[in-house]
Amino acid sequence: MAVVEIAGEVVNDKENMVALKKEPFVTFYKLNEGKATPKAKFLVNAKKLNSDAMIAWEEIELMYYDTCSSCHAAHKPKEHLMGEWEAYILAMQTFAKINDDEKDRILRFMQAFAKDGIVKE
Repeated sequence: MAVVEIAGEVVNDKENMVALKKEPFVTFYKLNEGKATPKAKFLVNAKKLNSDAMIAWEEIELMYYDTCSSCHAAHKPKEHLMGEWEAYILAMQTFAKINDDEKDRILRFMQAFAKDGIVKE
């Protein structure tokens, strides 16, 4: 096990969520119960951690392209800003037949790699 510390902003109307920043809204984590704090420590399986950020995103990237390209050409994350992706992903959730957890994972990926995203390739 490894300790991971996350710092961000508690979302005003969703006290169980911490975001990187509020505008555009990028979720770091969401608690099932209780109120979030700006800083939190979590125990995670050390085998699931990787120092290469691109490998860490690989699984969800494959999920996104497999899911979204079944009906149309999947859009590249850089085609939109972080704040735009939530509406697009939410609108397509029913057509893509993905649950809320899958939607949230895809949204984090798309926001991370968006034009103004936090991941720079």
